[in-house]
This record gives sequence, structure tokens and C-alpha cells, in this order.
Amino acid sequence: MQAKLRRNLDTLTILGKAVVAFIVWSVIKFIINYIFEPFQDLPEASKELSDSEEKALLIIFFIVLLVMILDIAVRVWIGLAAVREGSEKKKGAVYIVLASLLALTYFYVIPIDVINIANTESSIFSSVAALIIDTTSFVTLTMTAVTAIKVKRLRKKLAEQKES
Repeated sequence: MQAKLRRNLDTLTILGKAVVAFIVWSVIKFIINYIFEPFQDLPEASKELSDSEEKALLIIFFIVLLVMILDIAVRVWIGLAAVREGSEKKKGAVYIVLASLLALTYFYVIPIDVINIANTESSIFSSVAALIIDTTSFVTLTMTAVTAIKVKRLRKKLAEQKES
């Protein structure tokens, strides 16, 4: 059982690093979806927008940017907490709940990505990239939560064995 715990701790460390590494994919997705694509037709579209509409678009852009920064912060926290627990430096449970909640959001986003691929009129690249990014994030976060729960259960069993 000790070997199984060690394997799961190693897996948790790797998954924590993967959660942090996938932040790069999320940033790429953000850049593709909110910077490049919306502004491809900006010269023609900007002539048609009023000042209040331009301000509204700018506000929406900054809200999306703020949500992206919050997402990055949560992912870093989840990833580093998983690495710390995998390294047996610190034990916690909040990151498991956050990883599960974030994975749940991806569970709902992935079908939307599939629908976007089916309904894409322009380049399919960004829609496929979003699907790949969201799917890998979902799998990584789910595996992180599941492995962390396994680690906690194995630690509990080992503690019970030591007591008896």
C-alpha cells in the first residue's frame, strides 16, 4: 500500500505541474478567441460603432481579461497545491474542490466547443484548438481531483493500519 501511495503522490505532482503548464494553452485560446479573431474585421466594423458601443466593447474585453486572470490564478493555486501535496510538504482539500468545480465547468464547455466546430463559417482552426485545450484541461483537472482523493484515502488507510 505504501508503494501505491508513492505512485499516486508522484502522479499528483506531475498532474499539478500539468495544470500549471496548461495555463499556456488557455492564454493561447484567449489570444485566438478574444484578440485575433474579433479584431480581424475591426477597420470596417469600427466605422459603424458609436462611442458608447466602443466603450461597451472595451468594458466587455476588460471583464473577459479579468476573468482570464482569475482563471490563471486559480489554476496556479490548484497546480501548486497538488505539487505540494504530491511532494508531501502540505496537505489540503480546498484545491480538490476547486479542481473539481473547474473540471465541471469544462464538462459543460466541451459540448459548446463541438457545436462551435459544427457551426463555424470561417476558420475551423480556433474552434478545434479550443476543443483540444478545453478537453485536455478537463482531463487534467479531473485526474488531479481523483488522484488527490486516492492519496487522502490511502493515507487514511495507512494511518489506521499503524494504529492497529
